Amino acid sequence: MKKILKKYGELSKETKAALWFAMCNFLNKGISMIVIPIYTRLLITAEYGTYTVFQSWLNILVVVATLEISRGHYKVGITKYEDDVQRYTTSVLGLSNVVTAAFIFAVVCLPDVAVAAFELPSYVILAMLGYLLVYPAWEFWAIQQRFTYKYRIMVVATLAVAVLSPVVGIVGITCFGMQSDAAIFSKLIVQGGIALIIYVKIVCKNRSLCVPKYWKEVFRFNVALIPYLLSTTILNQADRIMIGKMVGATEAAIYSVAYSVAMIMLLVNTAISDAFVPWIYRNLKLKKYKAIEPTTNKMLVLVAGLNLLVVLLAPEVLAFFAPAEYVAALGVIPPVTASVYFMFIFQRYINVEVYYGDTLKISATSIGVAILNVLLNYYCIARWGYYAAGYTTLFCYIVFCVAHYYNVKRICLKNGMENQIFTSRTVVVLSVCFLLLIFMLMAAYPYSWIRYMLALVLAICAYWKRRDIMELLRKKRKSNE
Repeated sequence: MKKILKKYGELSKETKAALWFAMCNFLNKGISMIVIPIYTRLLITAEYGTYTVFQSWLNILVVVATLEISRGHYKVGITKYEDDVQRYTTSVLGLSNVVTAAFIFAVVCLPDVAVAAFELPSYVILAMLGYLLVYPAWEFWAIQQRFTYKYRIMVVATLAVAVLSPVVGIVGITCFGMQSDAAIFSKLIVQGGIALIIYVKIVCKNRSLCVPKYWKEVFRFNVALIPYLLSTTILNQADRIMIGKMVGATEAAIYSVAYSVAMIMLLVNTAISDAFVPWIYRNLKLKKYKAIEPTTNKMLVLVAGLNLLVVLLAPEVLAFFAPAEYVAALGVIPPVTASVYFMFIFQRYINVEVYYGDTLKISATSIGVAILNVLLNYYCIARWGYYAAGYTTLFCYIVFCVAHYYNVKRICLKNGMENQIFTSRTVVVLSVCFLLLIFMLMAAYPYSWIRYMLALVLAICAYWKRRDIMELLRKKRKSNE
C-alpha cells in the first residue's frame, strides 16, 4: 500500500486528474448500471419500457433544446477565451436558455401535439424542459474542472448525484407506488437541484447572459453541429423509440436491457476518451501529429479486448441485470457491443474535426447516417422484429467511422500536413478480426466452460501486456507535463 501511495504521490497533477475523472465517470455510470437490475425487478416490464423511452427522449432534447454547447463549442471556447472564461460561460448559458425557453413555449401552446409526439404525459415533458434550463450549467462546470484539473469537488458532486438519484427513485417506487414516475423524477430533481446551485453561482460571478460576439460565434458553430449531435443520439436512442412505437413497450424494455448490458463498455470508452481529449488537442495545437495515432491505436486494442470480454460473459451479465423474462435480450448484445467499439473509433476522428472547426462536414455525414439508420430500422424491424435493430445500429456505426475517417484525411490535405494524422491499415485489420470473433463467440453461449476459458485467456493477455498499458498512461503524463 505504501508503494502504491508513493507512486500516486509522484504522479503529475494532470495524470492524477485524468485518473480521478476516469474513475469518477466509471463509478457514476457503474452505479447507473447497477440500478438497472433493481428497476427491472421493481417495475413491471411496460413501466420500465416507459422509463427507457423517457431516457431516450431526454437525450434527444439535450441536443435540440439546449444546442448541447458542452459537446460542441465550449471545449474549444474555454481554450480560445481562457482570459474571459467566466463571461463566455455565462453568455453561452444564456443562449442555451433562450433555446430551451422556446421549446417550453411550444409545448405550453401545443400540449396535445407534444404528448402525441413523445408518448409521455405533458407534465413529464415540461419537467424535462425545466431540467434542461439548468443542466448546461452542470456540464460547463464539469468541463472547467477537467481542463483545470480540479478533480476533488467534481468527484464528490458526481458521485452524490449518482447515488442519490436511484435512492430517491427506489424509495418512490417501494414506498409510494409511483412506478416509472419515481424513476423519472428522481433523476430530474436530484441532478437538476445541484445543477441549479451551479447555475446560480455561474450567474453571480458574471451576469453577462448575452454577449453578442459569443452568441453569434457559438450559435453558428453549434447549429451546424446539431445534425451530428442529433444523429449520434438517434443512433443510440431511435431504435428504442421505434421499437416502442412499432412493436410495443415490453419489447422496447427487453431491447433496452440488452443495450444497457452492451453499454457497459461505453463506460470505459467514455472514461478513456474524455481523459485523452485535452492531450489530443494539445498535440494538435503543437503540431505533434505523429504522436496521436500510435497512442490511440493502443487504446483501441484495449477497448477491443474489453468488448470481447463483455460478449463472452453476456449470459451471466444479463442474468444479473434482469429477471428471466428478459432472456430474449441475449441475441441483441453482440451486435450492440460491437457498435460500442466503433463508437470509440469514430470519436477520435470527431475530436480532430471539431478542433479544426469542420462542423459542416461533420453534420452532413451525420445527417446521412442518421437517415440511413431510421430507414433501416423502419424496414428491418417490421420484417425481422426488434432483434434487427442491433444489426442496423452496428452497420450504421461502421459507415459513420468510414465517412469520418475520410473527413479527417481531407482536413490533413487542406492544412498542408505532410503525413496523415490517422491511417487505415491497423484499424481495418483489427476491426475485421474483432467482428469475426464477436460473432464466433455467439456460438459458445450454451457452453459455459468454453467461454470461461476464453475469458481467462483474455485476462492472461492483459496481464502479459500490462507494461504496455502502463506505458500508455505514462506517455500521456509526459506529454501533459
